[in-house]
Amino acid sequence: MLLPPILLLILAVAASLLWLLLVLALSVLAHEFGHALAAWASGMVVTSLGIGSGKPLLVVRLPAAGTLLYFCRLGLRFSGVTWTFSPKGEVSRWQEILLASGGSLVNAGIALVSAWALTAFETLQPPFLTVWMPTVTVLLVNSVLALSFFVPHRTRHPEQGTLPSDGLQMVSALYPAYALGGQYGRQSVRFTGSLRTLTQQRAFWESIGDTTMLCVALLRAADSYLRLGEREAALACWREASDLPLLAAVEGYRRAWSGLLAVRLGTAADPAVSLDLAEAEFRAVGDRSGVDRVTLERLTRLGNLPPADREVELAALQSRAGAPLLLSVLGARITLQATAAMEPDCASGESAARIELLVSRYDAARIAYPSPVTDVHVYEMVARVRAAAGDEGGAAIAYERALAASRRVFLALAFLPDVQERYAARQGPLIEAARLCCLRLGRSADAERYARLFPARG
Repeated sequence: MLLPPILLLILAVAASLLWLLLVLALSVLAHEFGHALAAWASGMVVTSLGIGSGKPLLVVRLPAAGTLLYFCRLGLRFSGVTWTFSPKGEVSRWQEILLASGGSLVNAGIALVSAWALTAFETLQPPFLTVWMPTVTVLLVNSVLALSFFVPHRTRHPEQGTLPSDGLQMVSALYPAYALGGQYGRQSVRFTGSLRTLTQQRAFWESIGDTTMLCVALLRAADSYLRLGEREAALACWREASDLPLLAAVEGYRRAWSGLLAVRLGTAADPAVSLDLAEAEFRAVGDRSGVDRVTLERLTRLGNLPPADREVELAALQSRAGAPLLLSVLGARITLQATAAMEPDCASGESAARIELLVSRYDAARIAYPSPVTDVHVYEMVARVRAAAGDEGGAAIAYERALAASRRVFLALAFLPDVQERYAARQGPLIEAARLCCLRLGRSADAERYARLFPARG
């Protein structure tokens, strides 16, 4: 019995749509495996990869790498995410580019193979009813995916927040001064990236069971909270991260950061021993930036060296520190020199000259790797030194920079209203010192502006 033509047409359209959806889903999954292959080739850990952003439908663990492969409800968008992590700390620029381009390169490869295969189908009869059209679908879908992911843009996921495209991540790697933020790049509010990532992704990681990525995010968030003065929040993140199960490849990273955070939180029984153990763990995983962080912590927190010797060690650390840590080292040197400059028996002129030289280096370094949290502390110290030396005009400039950085921090914390409110309250002494400086210079308008710098909540 022959089916009516209209029914045949409906069945043909339905079959074509089903094939299109299947090709799209498999192509996105291949794209994510491309990212994973690039990450593994770069020595990184892939904690999870898959497609979809809704409720998990299936989660399996790949036996060799321990990576979670997830399939979530797709909704109206076909998308996927590959979550990676480098136990060696900072990822190089070329590693970022390789990781970002891996997915699109796989799609481009599939498209090229499909185009080559089409030439073998030219003699088939009739071509449209055999394999020609399905192959064209594979070619077109993968071509579109390869090109679209290379275009710099942001994609908003209902459950995962806003994520950058591969092209935008490559722009972040090539041009750090015009980059993204968080774990996806670098920008002036980079410190909030770890907090925003944890806030947006936590529920998703918990739903698929990716406790490794959750642990890493918690440790990073603890570091960011400490820099903001949020000790209790940092302590909660650190304790939660200490109890999570995770991949064996990340255990050394957790032990290293746990030891470092224990010293900064004041919970270490013997800070010197904890720092030694943290340094050993960082060396074991090959994280040179982590070793430098331990060195910086040892020089600034333990205080077991005279100021002159500490300055020599900090200068040596500055010469070898990577760019992301450079501002912290320069800030520590400025703080050390500023503290010495305000001592009664200090040669103020010579010390002030050294501070101004360091400030000029700091200003140059922060162009590519700005850090508003560090800016607040550094420029406040500079303002105090200048004011003590009688340079009220120079102090006013430094106070202006400190408050501008403080406001950037405040605005970046809008997604955490309680943290934002507490941060604004802690800026009271800085605002008052800046107001008094302006009043001494007769700049009452600036003094009034500073008083309204942080709008009241609600």
